[in-house]
Amino acid sequence: MYTKYVKTKFLLALLLCLMLCLVKLSAPAAAESELNFRWILPPEFYRGNDFHNGRAWVQREKDGPWTLFDTEGNIIKEGFMARHIMQDWLFHSNTMFVPLETSSEFEWLTVGFLDDYSGNVLLEPREYEIPPIFKGGLRSKRGENGLVGYIDFQGNWVIPPVYESGHDWGDGLAAVRKDGKWGYINKNGDIVIDFQFERPALFVNGLAAMRQNSLFGLIDRNGNWLTEAIYEHFFYPWANLVGAQKDGKIGFLDANGSIVINFKFPGLDAGPFSGYASFFNGRVILLLHREGRTGERISGYGELISALFYGEKNITHTNYKWAVINEYGEIIPTEDYDYILPYHGDFTSAFRDNKWFMLDRGGKEHPLPPEFVRSEVLVGRSDDGRIFRAVFRNEEKTGYFKVRD
Repeated sequence: MYTKYVKTKFLLALLLCLMLCLVKLSAPAAAESELNFRWILPPEFYRGNDFHNGRAWVQREKDGPWTLFDTEGNIIKEGFMARHIMQDWLFHSNTMFVPLETSSEFEWLTVGFLDDYSGNVLLEPREYEIPPIFKGGLRSKRGENGLVGYIDFQGNWVIPPVYESGHDWGDGLAAVRKDGKWGYINKNGDIVIDFQFERPALFVNGLAAMRQNSLFGLIDRNGNWLTEAIYEHFFYPWANLVGAQKDGKIGFLDANGSIVINFKFPGLDAGPFSGYASFFNGRVILLLHREGRTGERISGYGELISALFYGEKNITHTNYKWAVINEYGEIIPTEDYDYILPYHGDFTSAFRDNKWFMLDRGGKEHPLPPEFVRSEVLVGRSDDGRIFRAVFRNEEKTGYFKVRD
């Protein structure tokens, strides 16, 4: 009787273990099915840009024509011949294309501009010693009188040359210098902020990080100081929370300059922070020292992304770790990643063990489907937030996939 009881107990325990093993074995499949991945453009292209303003220029074959696609894979424009097409949100809705590479004898470039949304030519290509940048459709130019104004794509003076110097446009404002001081004008040439600053700064989302006596403060579009100039550095002050460094520590301010997250995160080597430090959609990525580790200096984003692009097998820096911070200053638990891209929308991508993973807003890891990682892959991001660019290095192929719940 006792032996039968022991056998029954043993069989029940064995059955329970088998059930637990089956649950564990089925867990990865459940995790993979939580997100819906689908190709917008399959990995058949030689190269392409990240999506910007809902559009991406993609080249099917090396030295072949470029095609402009929307986020559903529809063709907007095709058959455009250019050596390079560069899309960047810093160009503010203008795409620069470079049909000819820099000459080995002369530092001249043939440069033209396209409309980022329609693909229509805004400015036919011509040679420049230094490529111009049209932000907001205007660029600075020095007139025959030696002073600076702004012209449009047709070369017409929109703002006459009356200033000693001029900078690029941001939020519809440009910094211009007069009598040795900097102020701001709008695209009608009206003076919006009087000439009072020692140095210029770019406005984005209504804020500019202005320098005064070697430190920085925030000003608004009316030229009012929202904070005193007491900060060592600001980080990309165009997100919904602005990263700042004070006494070597990183904290975050809101659009009114009020402290939202106290200065508690350590800056690297007490210098300008080299990891991401601005909130996008309620998340920020920080590159922090590991506990008890100091000394190793790293350029952060630049060094790590370069390693990824050029295919280095091991890019882990043991003195550093990436952290995901929410809008309350809390660190969201994640795996130990070699690299994490900024959040743009509900998802981002992260890299470890020579593989890419998707992270949701809770920091939960989602593996990519096998067909997305069949070879060494670099996953980029888009301003859409759910469309990512996959670059398969071994095959020199590029494709775009969408992530959905």
